[in-house]
Amino acid sequence: MNALSSTLNVPLVPYMEWFARLESSANEEDDSHQHSGQQAENSRSALRMTHFFRIGLNATKNTESMGLLAKVHSEKGVKASPSLQNGSVRPLSAHDVKIWVANWKKIGFIP
Repeated sequence: MNALSSTLNVPLVPYMEWFARLESSANEEDDSHQHSGQQAENSRSALRMTHFFRIGLNATKNTESMGLLAKVHSEKGVKASPSLQNGSVRPLSAHDVKIWVANWKKIGFIP
């Protein structure tokens, strides 16, 4: 997340703070329908997922990704995969993040 934050030049905030901001935005959207057109639709689309992100507030030792996913164990996969055993697969890096962001910008997914 640090590499993504740096590449996009946005600050990292704790999940609880981020969720509180999202929920506040959802409440403001409900109270005021001043948006119009595509901007309003994009805003409503993101805010519709508030209930999903609320799950992250209940993270446990058996979950990861802020409680949104079950914890994944990879031992069996490594044993079954020659590629993972020989060390040819490298971990994701900041360089990978920069490539993703460049491609997302190129296709217009992000400005």
